Formats: sequence, structure tokens, C-alpha cells
Amino acid sequence: MRTLGEKLPDRQQEWLSPRVERLQGMIKIAYVIDELPSANGGTEGQLVMLLRHLDRTQFAPHLVCLRPADFISKSGLDVPNLTLHVGSLFRPSAIRKINQLGRYLRENKIDIVQTFFVDGNIVGTFGAMCAGTPTIISSRRNLGHWHGPIHIALLKYLQKHTSYYLANSRAVIAKTIDKESAKPEQMHLVYNGLDLERFARITPELRAQKREEWKIGDNELLVGSVANLRDVKNLDLLVIAAATLKNDYPNLKWVIVGDGPDRERLTSLLAQHGLADRFLLPGRAVDVIPSLAALDIAVLCSASESFSNSLIEYMAAGLPVIASDVGGNREAISHGENGLLFPSGDQARFNDELRQLIGDRGLAARFASAARTAAHSKYSTAKYVAEHEAFYRRIYQEKADR
Repeated sequence: MRTLGEKLPDRQQEWLSPRVERLQGMIKIAYVIDELPSANGGTEGQLVMLLRHLDRTQFAPHLVCLRPADFISKSGLDVPNLTLHVGSLFRPSAIRKINQLGRYLRENKIDIVQTFFVDGNIVGTFGAMCAGTPTIISSRRNLGHWHGPIHIALLKYLQKHTSYYLANSRAVIAKTIDKESAKPEQMHLVYNGLDLERFARITPELRAQKREEWKIGDNELLVGSVANLRDVKNLDLLVIAAATLKNDYPNLKWVIVGDGPDRERLTSLLAQHGLADRFLLPGRAVDVIPSLAALDIAVLCSASESFSNSLIEYMAAGLPVIASDVGGNREAISHGENGLLFPSGDQARFNDELRQLIGDRGLAARFASAARTAAHSKYSTAKYVAEHEAFYRRIYQEKADR
């Protein structure tokens, strides 16, 4: 298989089209995304999960990336792919790339184009318009935290050419309707999925191994978060909580697993509060399962979340959770039933809820059990893929019946 960085030669383009035509009855879907450097990112991981598990007797997926990466060649994904090598969307070359995408979609007789991220949504929608693709799905997987005025204007313009929006939370649906003038009947919801088999690796042995690596004693409680070190994650709340509670709970330790632009500032804040020996910043983990195994309480402090993969990973790992009451968090956590929610940025409420879980280990255990049950029933790979497949079949049939 060719890498994302290689252009398909004409003879391969010619071969793909009749091959796809022979796959009678199959729904041909092209997924357009900015780039796919790995399966570790939230949206990237969800797309890779879909590509790996779609029923290939019913669906013929294609992958189109705006920018090159070598993940496809290393991952073993069996999917035709194309890299457009798009630079800035505001250069004349972007028009040529959109036309190139349109040709690819026409030649491969694509039935559905599904787009991801801002640039992918824009290029993918214009390309599908050029090709006359029957159905265009625009994914919405965040609350528009990164959208500037120009992006919003473009996305609002493209709304009239978009058949459906596929969102990963009700909060995202509401935001898309509000900010982009999307119509409620265009919206469809599929929550994120998890590879639940990964969590079977969480054992007392794995917990002991990771805690020994981090020098966490058996009698110590470890509170932690898996997050990018950036402003929107509101990680100062965790640091201030550690400083506030350190005298009351001398057996309390803290960790944030992740990396990002706020590392230096957070390190300075930890030093300022005398927390260097009680608060770990071990960096990014490709495999978060050992880190989750080591935790006693998991927290999510973000100021904005659409539907957090970290949150449902905490739940699947059987951890008691405290999360900010923003975005899709309230759709995963039922306050007082399978975890606790606090108003975003409310340091006093956050501290109080930590005290509650630290002081009542029975309550923490009940929350953890309920969270695990909810995650395993709602966010399995099988459910995630089946809901996508049912959606694709429905909209394909609706278009065929017109």
C-alpha cells in the first residue's frame, strides 16, 4: 500500500474506479481529514477505529488527507488513500487541490463524503460539491474553541451544501445549530467509542508496577488527570487543590499525564507552591492504561469539552471521577450516581468534591463501579461502529428513494 505522501499514478486511479464499480451494493465513503499522524488523538483515533471495523462487505472506505504523514503505511490499514498536500487554504493552489479531490471522488464513484476538522470540512465539502457527491457529512467533534471569525463564516456558508452533521455530543449539536445556523434535522449523534479490551489489562500487578515507577506508596492516594498541558484544560485548578489540601492529607500525591505548551508554566507553579515532591508531570504516554491503573481518583478540569475520550477512559478503567460541568461531560457523568460534576473554574467546589471522595472511600468505590458499568454498556467499539453503519445505510437509502 502506498503511503499518504505518495500520489496515486494514473494507472492506479484508473484501476480503482472499475474495482469500486464491481463492488455492487456497497456504500462508498471517502473520509477527508487534515492529517492522520497517529491514532493517538481523539478524532484521529475515532476515525482509525471506524476504518478498522467497518463491515467491508457493505462499505468501501477511502481516506483523503490534506497533509502527509506516514501513519497509514505503518498501521496496516487496508484502505485506498490519497494525500492532497494542501498548504494554506487562502492560496490559489488550494483551488487546484479541491479540483483534484473532486476528480478523485468522481472517478471512484463515492456515495458519501465525511469531513473532519476545520480545513478538512472546508476542502472536503468544496471537493464533494465539485464532484457532485450525493451526500456530504460534516463532523463536529468540538465546541468551536479553535474557530475564528473567518472559519465560522466559511462553515456557515457551507451549511447549505452539507447534507448532515455528525456530532459526538448533544452539547456539540446545540453549539453547531447556534454558531453555524445548522438545522436540527441535519444533526445526528454518535458518542465516541472505546476499545474496551484494553482495560482488561488493568490488574493489581500493573497498578503496583506503575506506582513503583512513580514512587507512590501503598498507603498513598494518587489523584490524576490525562490531559494536554494547555490553557483550555484548566490544570491550575489541580495544582491549587494540591496546595490547599497538602496539610490536611499528607498521603495525597498528584499526577498529570500529558505534555504541551503549559509545561514550563505549570512546573513553575508547582515550585511556587512547594509541590515538586508531591506532584508528577511524567509527560505524554502513548499507552495510558498503566497510568490509569495507578490512579485512585481521576479528574477532568477543562473549561471546554465536546465529549472527552479521557473522561470515558477513566470510567472504563473503573475510577471515581470528578469532572467540570461543561459540554458533553454531563452526558457521560450523572452527578451523584457515577461521578461528580463541578461548575467550571469553581475552585472551592472542586476542592470540596475531592475531600468527599478522599474521605469516603466507599462512595468512591460505588461511583467507580457505576462509571465502569456505564462505559462498558455505552461506549464499546461495536456500538460505535454499528451506529455509524446504521446511519450510513439510512441516509444512503433515503437518497436512493428520492
